[in-house]
Amino acid sequence: MLIQTFQQKKSLFLIPVVFALVFAIACGGSAQPTAAPAAEPAVAAKSVVSPTQAPEPTKAPEVMAESASSGGPGLAVLDIKKAIIDTDRSRKPAGTLTLARHTALSPKWIDPQEAPASRTPYFFIDLVHDAMIRPMPQGTFTLSLAEHFEMTDDFMTATFRLREGIKFHNGDPVTTEDVKFTFENYKGSNADRLHDMTDRLELIDDRTIVFHFKKPFIDFLLTYIPTASGAGYIVPAKYYQEVGPDEFKQKPIGAGPYKIVGSNSTQEVSFDAFEDYWRKVPHIKTFKMLGVPELATRVAALQTGEADITYFVTGALLRDTLANPKLRIDPNNSAPFWLFFPGYSEPDNPFNDKRVREAVSLALDRDFLAEAETAGMAIVTGNFMPPDKPGYLQREPDPFDLEKAKQLMADAGFPDGFEIDAFTPFPPVFSLGERIMGQLQEIGIKSELNVTQRPVFLSQLREHRAGFPGVQIVFSISTGPPDAAAYFRAFAICDGDSSVTCDPVIDELMAKHDASMDLGERARLVTEAQKYILNEHIFVPVYINAFAMGLGPRVAGEVTDYTQVYPGVFPFEDVELNPE
Repeated sequence: MLIQTFQQKKSLFLIPVVFALVFAIACGGSAQPTAAPAAEPAVAAKSVVSPTQAPEPTKAPEVMAESASSGGPGLAVLDIKKAIIDTDRSRKPAGTLTLARHTALSPKWIDPQEAPASRTPYFFIDLVHDAMIRPMPQGTFTLSLAEHFEMTDDFMTATFRLREGIKFHNGDPVTTEDVKFTFENYKGSNADRLHDMTDRLELIDDRTIVFHFKKPFIDFLLTYIPTASGAGYIVPAKYYQEVGPDEFKQKPIGAGPYKIVGSNSTQEVSFDAFEDYWRKVPHIKTFKMLGVPELATRVAALQTGEADITYFVTGALLRDTLANPKLRIDPNNSAPFWLFFPGYSEPDNPFNDKRVREAVSLALDRDFLAEAETAGMAIVTGNFMPPDKPGYLQREPDPFDLEKAKQLMADAGFPDGFEIDAFTPFPPVFSLGERIMGQLQEIGIKSELNVTQRPVFLSQLREHRAGFPGVQIVFSISTGPPDAAAYFRAFAICDGDSSVTCDPVIDELMAKHDASMDLGERARLVTEAQKYILNEHIFVPVYINAFAMGLGPRVAGEVTDYTQVYPGVFPFEDVELNPE
């Protein structure tokens, strides 16, 4: 098979994606949901490369658009996929797999009731818990705990029917009482929107529940599914109320493929296979998750066999790993890093001047950063969200123009630059942070690197402006939100779950978007919002990260076998070890 060139791959990844944002399914009570043909993304094929060759960036999934129906307010149908169930229950899980993560661990991440807008906690949530509908290799909207879903064509009600015989880890059945409790007590990302839009939940029986909305909730599923929110992950109501949220984080019970069996604070958590998991018996007996923020330690663990999988191999050590014939690396392109400026709207903040923010963008040599940090596997971009997200606007990145950047600084009254209180990178991406700081010093912006741990950084985002006091530049990343509108709700509106931005123009555009029943108008508004935030340099994109993942020789198959849904291993129950 011919391997596409790097430039061809970049071009494919940056093709703008057209996707139907909503669906309409008649409420006739049929056995299976009505589905439009082939509305789900087709998973892109990935080339196999030699160990000494840097893999090419992952191309974006191609998405087929559905035309709006002519009879209503421009409605489209999303393809709801059925789960693929392995009926062989005779398997006995065996072996231990050790995964070295790139961050410290946090007990808070095991509770989906408090899930933030970041993808990070879902690495743990997906092990222990299961959702009503979730992304899976066969499609974004795959039936999981629910065997059936339907929504009325006026978007005023949505009905789920649970599978028969599904259990929590303690043997209790999963019922609609648990679904109701989970939703009504949910406090994580998009909680306010879900609760504000919902009038009541009606329990028909132990397996059937109806969501009644106050007004048409066009993008209900796009708000309810992982990783837009954790509300679709069902927790056991009785147990959760008995032990309370704090104890639940220490001893969680879920309905997912693995159950937690041991924890060592922020460094190590062990999970054992739940053999009664409804979809299949997991292949591996024990998943051991290590929190290893230090890059050199992670890579050494992969090279020595102490770890079977390592996340986020980057910088000079990425090239060393590529040269090791026993190891396999996939670019695993995830999402763009972007810079933002807490308090930029405050008059005394130097980033209040658009020219300063534009100067920051022009001072970035993105091609150099991508080559130095990712062996050229990162993809330079002009938008802050991934190109496979519905509603994404394709934008060329700003050019590297140091002279113009210096002139803009001078025009803004800062010919010699200024010093800021902190430059805070997304943990543990400190090497890239240092390189960016070095480039900004060329236009006179000076700072110390503010090193934090991932749990702290995510908590700061949820504190909004108060989480990043003084004058700072922050750079962040997120693969979580499922579409462009959800990115704005999470990161760019005043009351967004993880937003440090508050701009009346953005809030007004998104309020109009959420109130509209017209797909064309919604698409126009979310495009306008993207243009505004990028033209004003409120967010400054850097590049689409190569979240390079390394596999050791004990793991069966290829890296790409496990990265078809999210950056990182998923689904966990499908991972296999080679015979010893």
